[in-house]
Amino acid sequence: MAEHIFEHSYSVTKPSSEDHAWSYQKACEYCLAAIENQYGADWRITDLRFEDLGRKTHTNPRRWKCTHRVRAYYKTEHRGSTDSIENPYIETTLTANVDLD
Repeated sequence: MAEHIFEHSYSVTKPSSEDHAWSYQKACEYCLAAIENQYGADWRITDLRFEDLGRKTHTNPRRWKCTHRVRAYYKTEHRGSTDSIENPYIETTLTANVDLD
């Protein structure tokens, strides 16, 4: 199972500033959500770890803006059993009883 890499940036504008740990946590949460959305419900994300790529902040008297970047390393595995995926037999018979009175 190969390891995948995904980079994500989280941006926020607020009236007050937040610390580095807060923006890193938000960036990781949104990064994981983007990865899960990309793969869908049939795939599980495993062996997930994040690398902090830093953040850029801009402050003026009324607004604080932050963009935090993270890189995720992860593996994926299918949630279903492989037997059900590789089974070539599919039931295609339909029986209908119709009364034509």
